[in-house]
Amino acid sequence: MLSKLKNKLRNTPSLRISFRYCLIFMIFILIAYIIIPILLNYGPGSINTKFDIEMSYISYRTQFIIISSSILIILCTIIHFLLKDIDEWYVQRNNPKYKDSNFINKIRKKCFNLPYLLFVFELIIPILLTTLFLLLTGSHDTIMITKILIFIFSFLLLLDVYSFVFVEDIYAEILKETYTKNTHIGFRVNITIKFFMQILPICITCLLVTSLIGYSRVVKEKEDIYFSVYNNELLNTFENFSGNYDEICSKLNSIYLYETDHSRFIITPSGKITTLDGPEANNFILEYTSKISEDNNGRTYDSYGVDRQGATLKISTSSR
Repeated sequence: MLSKLKNKLRNTPSLRISFRYCLIFMIFILIAYIIIPILLNYGPGSINTKFDIEMSYISYRTQFIIISSSILIILCTIIHFLLKDIDEWYVQRNNPKYKDSNFINKIRKKCFNLPYLLFVFELIIPILLTTLFLLLTGSHDTIMITKILIFIFSFLLLLDVYSFVFVEDIYAEILKETYTKNTHIGFRVNITIKFFMQILPICITCLLVTSLIGYSRVVKEKEDIYFSVYNNELLNTFENFSGNYDEICSKLNSIYLYETDHSRFIITPSGKITTLDGPEANNFILEYTSKISEDNNGRTYDSYGVDRQGATLKISTSSR
């Protein structure tokens, strides 16, 4: 059974190309799975938890599995469809029927054209599927989706270069076997353009990833400072506090806000959230604050990896 599978893989170019692409893709997707939460400042406990499922319907891990599996299935189907004639010729290339010059020219043309066509498909399809999936979950802000897509785009460029390089020998083998004088040549690029096609994506990837890392670190440092300041303000303001709800509002309003987009909010034991001023607190803040922030030194977040955090404090009141 295993030898039969190996033989089929060896004699079917589309399967060989698909196998190599899947192998490279899985390596990249594993790296992305690990890096994205770190690079985009996901809050502790916000992924692969019950909270994650409540916010996004499915966990971060499951999202990755579904998106990556869908991408691989679609791309492998496209590869098989586009290489159907090449597979047919490769298996029966000794048959006189497949030695016809027109058919041979068709095979050669595909071998020249397909690497560049697949390069485009391998870039566009993952971007479209990821965007659609993130929009359907409805748990990611626009800025977060944009940052995820920038990261994925940069990695896809690198992935495309590697897949382009590692399947060239398959096309070269077929071109070698079909070569005769005056055979048709498809779309070709000169060595300079080919060089830039392989080097430029690597440069763009390095630039985009470096920019994201720099931006992420600056944001984290800034939010760490704000958290420290507001956390100290809360602890000092409500030290030994035992008043009622109205007194909480009064004391909370006395805390100075350092940015116009900062806000003060109160969450009651019943789960009601009241924003005293500034941008309205969303459901993510409510759920994260209620279920996770107390185990995170009072730090809360308003979405997955968005550049805004908050300091919270759990206090007891004499009423409400």
